[in-house]
Amino acid sequence: MGNLPHEIDTFDATASDAGPVLGELFGGRYRIDRCLGRGAMGTVYAAHDSVVNEDIALKLLSLPDGESTERFAREVRLARRVTHRNAARTFDLGEFEGVHFITMELVGGDSLRVRLAKQGRLPPDEVIELGRQVCLGLQAAHEVGVIHRDLKPANVIVDDTGRVVITDFGVACTVLEEAEVLGSRQPLAGTIMYMSPEQVVGAPIDHRADLYSLGILLYELLTGKSAFQGSSRTEIAMARLTRVPDPREHVPTPDQLAALVVRCLSQSIDERPPSAATIAQELAAMGTVETRPDESWPNSPMVANAASSMIGSLGASVVGTNAFFSTSPGGRALAVMPFRYRGPDDDAYLAEVLTDELVDLLAMTKGLRVSGSGATSQLHRERDARTVGRALGVDAIIDGSVQCAGTTVRIVARLIDVETGFQSWSERFEGELQDVFELQDRMAKRVAEGLRVELSVSNERGRVPGAAVELYLRGRQRLRVADISGQNLEEAIALFEQALERAPTFALALAARADAAVQRWFLPSARTEVDWGEVSRAAVLAALSGAPELAESHLAAARLHVSHGEFAAAARQLNAALEAAPTCAAAHEYLGLLQCDAGRSAEGVRHIQLAHELDPTLHQANFSVLRHYALRGDRAAYEAELSRLARSPVDIPFARALFEFRISVWHGEIERARKLKWRTEGAQAAIATLLRDALEPEHSDDELSQRFDQVAVRQSSPRFRTALRQFAVELLSWRGARELAMRQLAMADAGGVLVDADWFESCPAIVPLRNHPEFQAIQERVRERADAIWRTARD
Repeated sequence: MGNLPHEIDTFDATASDAGPVLGELFGGRYRIDRCLGRGAMGTVYAAHDSVVNEDIALKLLSLPDGESTERFAREVRLARRVTHRNAARTFDLGEFEGVHFITMELVGGDSLRVRLAKQGRLPPDEVIELGRQVCLGLQAAHEVGVIHRDLKPANVIVDDTGRVVITDFGVACTVLEEAEVLGSRQPLAGTIMYMSPEQVVGAPIDHRADLYSLGILLYELLTGKSAFQGSSRTEIAMARLTRVPDPREHVPTPDQLAALVVRCLSQSIDERPPSAATIAQELAAMGTVETRPDESWPNSPMVANAASSMIGSLGASVVGTNAFFSTSPGGRALAVMPFRYRGPDDDAYLAEVLTDELVDLLAMTKGLRVSGSGATSQLHRERDARTVGRALGVDAIIDGSVQCAGTTVRIVARLIDVETGFQSWSERFEGELQDVFELQDRMAKRVAEGLRVELSVSNERGRVPGAAVELYLRGRQRLRVADISGQNLEEAIALFEQALERAPTFALALAARADAAVQRWFLPSARTEVDWGEVSRAAVLAALSGAPELAESHLAAARLHVSHGEFAAAARQLNAALEAAPTCAAAHEYLGLLQCDAGRSAEGVRHIQLAHELDPTLHQANFSVLRHYALRGDRAAYEAELSRLARSPVDIPFARALFEFRISVWHGEIERARKLKWRTEGAQAAIATLLRDALEPEHSDDELSQRFDQVAVRQSSPRFRTALRQFAVELLSWRGARELAMRQLAMADAGGVLVDADWFESCPAIVPLRNHPEFQAIQERVRERADAIWRTARD
């Protein structure tokens, strides 16, 4: 049962009682896709938010008579502060035509209730890993003052990557059940089976009530049985006041694990473990417990899934903020100090949330040890890096500030070496305080990406000669400002080569050289003395061999595979890049570019926008955004984007002229195309001359077709040759030379690199070719190639 995001006591997706109609918009915004189930508090639907273009869970509340929504609003405000990869996000509380609703993260996968129904009890190694992740989510909630109060198997989802997610934070505590305890008619928050003794008797509770519920959950996972039995709810509730169940009474259980479960189920809150973090640490330490051979922890499907979990399919529209990235920091220790806040008191939580986001991101970095927020909070008044370093035993600290002024939020982050006290990196980020969650996620990703890059570089200092690091940094700067001439790319490659001469195993230089070489191969070239295809192949192999942990190595491999039409291999490499570094801006940009080329341009534009938020200096995919608007007939957006690019510091005049020429031809604006100013040299000049000549009647169709063949042959990259032939198809079609246009189209298709499904569907210049007998056959092959990319991504 997929996408069951919340506890539904009576699952009934086909019930016919009144509710929103499937397929229609609720509140003018949420398209109802399907009913996930109904419970005491209301009905949950899988829905699509048409405003932000994302799938969500929509819970329509059934409020008891006289129940005020103010309490729900307070709970939602509190729950929104819980931001962790093991905790489902609560978005907002709203009302439409008298119906109150809550929007939440839609988590795909099965609940633990479903898994128990399918499998019965689970092996101890799986229970250990499941419990560890649940504890991480609980700890994140407890640190911001949220007590779940309804933790149970149905409120825990395991997605397809092995990520464990707790749902219904701050909402489940408002579920009103009819209490039968001691004859009372007072409402209880939670589910009787999983309540702590203090909840049952109506005593005050704290976060340790959740730890009791966790004990019941672990017990049930280990035994396949409910911890307490009884013929009525009162009997079940009273059972926990008289005994403490032990899983060893029913099944063989490692003593260490069973003892932890029993401690969680202590009737006295003081005898339970002090925190979810403590339990998570104990569970993590049980990775070496002796279990039966067929239940060995490292071979468990649960652990295998967790170890190989990815960011998700390549078609996903957002990046999970708390996914891990790799910097290969070589065992470095880091502390994130609580960010200082300046601004209105109502927004002070932003600093705390941002700090926690960064802790979560960095704590999952391979080879990096990060002090928890509990340790750093005790030192929040101490800002001397060397003092903090000695107290926490870390090599560096991240310090920063959050400042709110009106609707503007400014974040400054710094990386400080604790040995010297010197600042080695700092960056400033600004955003608008319109959507708090969007701002929080975006800022955390930008800071994390900046730190990822800086940590990668600083990790190499001292391990490779300083001169090699400096050459790499100079090459990286040239790579960032590379244009379509290829000159900057060639300079960058030369600098990376010099760095590798001084340090042959310098991982960052290996990966950067490979990425620069493949990009250079794609660009037009009048030179024949360098075989950029062979240079690219050798550089990518060296990067994958010498720097397999870096996202940039896999990104370079993805580019290389795409240039050869090897799209399944490209999808795997791009997935590997985003698995290694989910905040890698260049990987997101290339994913967006590929999506725009291969029939998913709406998703592609979102990925490109995300990439540019992560790194505003990126520019390669700007023209994919231009083309997206043009293909959809959104001329206003196209012109606005074109104007923005002309003012941008990363403008590429030749590429901009190329696209402006192309779109002008699409719309029959030939005079505009003729008047374009081209700044060209070398191979660019030959292409510009050919395109201008194609507009003039004195050049014959046959002549132009032959010249396109000649220019295409000189280009070594199959992908660029294909793009050039698409220009030929458009211009020859505009001139009325249908057979010659189809010949160029067939040659573009023959290379196996053409995946431009959007172009076939929407390009106005090729409309005259649609009735040609061969057109539809080529279009079908192209569509199949494009679809294969995303099938591979899903698989």
